[in-house]
Amino acid sequence: MAAQAEEALQSLLRAHFRGSALCHHSLSSLLQNIAAVKDLASARMVHALIVSSNLQSISLLGDHLIRVFAACGTLVEACLAFSQNSDRSTYTWQAIMSSHVAHEEYEVTLALYQDMHLDGIMPNKFIYPCVLQACSGACILEQGRLLHDHIQKSAADSVLVVCNTLLDMYIKCNSVKDASKVFDNMHHKDVVSWGSMMSGYSQHGDGHAALDLFNKMQGEGITPNRVAFLCALRACADTHALIEGRLLHEQIIRLHFEADVLVANTLIDMYAKCGSLEDARNVLRGLRTRIVSSWNAMMGGYTQYGAVEPALGLFSTMQRDGTTPDTVTYACVLTACGSKGDLEQGMSLHEHITCTGLESNEFVGNSLIDMYAKCGGLDEARNIFDNLPRKNSVSWGAIFAGYAQHNCGVQAFELLWKMLQKGIDPDEIALSCILKACSCFTGSYWGNVMHSYVVSRGLENDLIVGNTLVDMYAKLGSLVDARGVFNRLASPNVVSWGAILAGYSQHDQGESAVEFFRKMLAKKVKPDDAVYCCVIKACGSSGLLEQGRWVHEQVCRSGIPSDVAVGNALIEMYVKCDFLEDARKVFDTMRLCDVVSWNLLLAAYAQDGQALAVLKLFEKMQRGGTEPNQVTFLVLLQVCGSSGALQQVRQLHTLIYECGLGSDLVLSNSLIDTYGKCGTIEDSSKVFDGMPDRDEVSWGAIIAGYTQNGKYRHALQSFDAMQRSGIKPNSLIYTNILSACSRSGRIKEGRKYFRSMKDFSVMPTVEHFNCMIDLLGRAGLVTGAKELLESMPISPNALGWTSLLNSCKAYAETDIGEDCHDHCVVADRENLGANVLMPIVSEEIDNGEVEVVVGLQSSLCKESTAPWREINSQVEDLLLAVKYILELR
Repeated sequence: MAAQAEEALQSLLRAHFRGSALCHHSLSSLLQNIAAVKDLASARMVHALIVSSNLQSISLLGDHLIRVFAACGTLVEACLAFSQNSDRSTYTWQAIMSSHVAHEEYEVTLALYQDMHLDGIMPNKFIYPCVLQACSGACILEQGRLLHDHIQKSAADSVLVVCNTLLDMYIKCNSVKDASKVFDNMHHKDVVSWGSMMSGYSQHGDGHAALDLFNKMQGEGITPNRVAFLCALRACADTHALIEGRLLHEQIIRLHFEADVLVANTLIDMYAKCGSLEDARNVLRGLRTRIVSSWNAMMGGYTQYGAVEPALGLFSTMQRDGTTPDTVTYACVLTACGSKGDLEQGMSLHEHITCTGLESNEFVGNSLIDMYAKCGGLDEARNIFDNLPRKNSVSWGAIFAGYAQHNCGVQAFELLWKMLQKGIDPDEIALSCILKACSCFTGSYWGNVMHSYVVSRGLENDLIVGNTLVDMYAKLGSLVDARGVFNRLASPNVVSWGAILAGYSQHDQGESAVEFFRKMLAKKVKPDDAVYCCVIKACGSSGLLEQGRWVHEQVCRSGIPSDVAVGNALIEMYVKCDFLEDARKVFDTMRLCDVVSWNLLLAAYAQDGQALAVLKLFEKMQRGGTEPNQVTFLVLLQVCGSSGALQQVRQLHTLIYECGLGSDLVLSNSLIDTYGKCGTIEDSSKVFDGMPDRDEVSWGAIIAGYTQNGKYRHALQSFDAMQRSGIKPNSLIYTNILSACSRSGRIKEGRKYFRSMKDFSVMPTVEHFNCMIDLLGRAGLVTGAKELLESMPISPNALGWTSLLNSCKAYAETDIGEDCHDHCVVADRENLGANVLMPIVSEEIDNGEVEVVVGLQSSLCKESTAPWREINSQVEDLLLAVKYILELR
């Protein structure tokens, strides 16, 4: 094409120099060829030929000159050609207007439309699309509606291309309602019409309507094109419609669109958002040529679904495949590092980015700030922020968000002050982050200060800022203020309602949450999954089972029952309301379950004492391919420790290492505790000795294990070693070490440790005093134990008196024993042990007195608030004990 244009131009030049008249048809054809190859130099030469030949008044040549200059990127010369054209036709105006639209000069386009009217030229089916595109580009809805009126009056609304452009204009101006009216009134629709309307529904969050439209289109015999498939796939992603997405995938393969990069990338995104990451990965594997955007789509899917390790692994695979990462790639991987809190990996990636010279790129720089902020590296985040050559609203928002996330309200306000000193007013995003930072302060003073600033800027009614204000007051517990801001919002959206509901949920106001949710439904506001989660959690926290069931019904009607977050909230709600069977039903009906879903149900069974059910459910979890996390193992270890299932504990220990959690501090502490409860303190010791780092929980667990398993000397040695390592003992550790002294009869050490509590600012509790009473009592120092009990700065409980009563029995201290018995009865009306022990202490029991003890059953049960079965069981156990003692006598 370029060679042909060059040859034609040379031919015209030779003719011109010979003095031959130029043919305007030849010039017209040449200009079209030059426009195709965008050869500005040739265009200027032809323009000079036209002017020198006095042909600029020919409308056709003027039209082509406008188009060729616009195509070559010089709008000024296009306007010059337009001004030189004295015989302007409709096509001339269409050429200059379309040129301005192509260069995003929308306001000028609309002004030209007015000039055209003044020039007496009536618009046609080619002019209207240009002007409509200008309205959509500038997002001027009212101008678009006026133009729509002109179109209807000129009967151009029957022209398909005009109707399709009208649809596009209304959608881009965020008026799906107007677009829907145009679509419904169209007598003829092509695949572009259907695709535009589907795109409108999809872009504005109504994925279900987009999918319905896709099915209707096929019902009318129209074959989907690339755009239609893209819209339908995005709708499936938004609605988590995995089954429909797979059916679309089959159609895409049948119609040979699977090799299209954008379609493949959208398929990957759809599968990822629907939770089917394996399907997404298969699409990527099936691509003959993987470009960077394909890798990015898969990494984005992993990151969005929280699959951080696969995202980082894919990044390595991509590099081995020879694909050079771009800014989007780095942003995805940095997001993965931030989500995982993997500062080390993030820093390594930062070094790589520095070598590529992309550190100063706004997009990558903002991602680095976000990663460091999420990983707690606020100093490094601030350093990158300060060194960015250009800071946009995302940069400010990222650093403010980091301060808000880590409760650094003071730093957020210091940065705001510097921002204002530079004459920069925070935009809505930055203001929202600063308002979130206000939530970390005690009280609402700083929140009120920022609220006043927002009002002074006239931004209280801005939806983003207004919603954050509502959220801030709700988190601070100022729900009246939150409702006040909410009521002043001109058009509260689902986020506004959700912020109030989150406040009610956070502060355990379940009744208020349900009432507010009913108002939301009455206002025809469609709840999203976040709203459902809030109101469901509020019901669970307040134990509102019936209201929770009603909300569950609303969820089922809404078509979101398969959403993971909502499903998890329902499981948790039913568990808190003690309806484990209903929680299991919700779990079984969920199409997608994440590790949180499994953990919730595992913890529920564990809390209910169903150890076997926990282990069976865990087996099912493993078969399903869900990888356990820290919480999973903590629940399982707790269950195995309580039931003494040593074999299962060892299997779990192996699995913890296989999952890469062998160095996890919390799990190591739990393993020490569990092995101790299973009686294998040697295994506890191995875990403890192999830990690279230990905290007070680690030392407490090993000391408790030694104490429980009779290794009292080891417990005391560990206590001393802990102090040498710089770890201060806490209240629980003192309970265990005093218990070890008590059981081993170490009076001197026990007194020393008890006195040392004040050195570490540990306030003695009733448990510590009970240990000392038991220590003195076991050693026969009954009088000393009684004096300590009576001189306690806090009220002793029944356990302390019962412990002393046992010592009285052992050392035949009848007088003190009788006094202990009286205190036991006062301290705990249900302490049946004291009532049975007292006759044994006084050694006056005989066979006849067994009847007296039996009589206790009726009298105690009348006075007790404990359930009948519990009391009856206690009495029966005590009677058996009494009979056993009598037999020994």
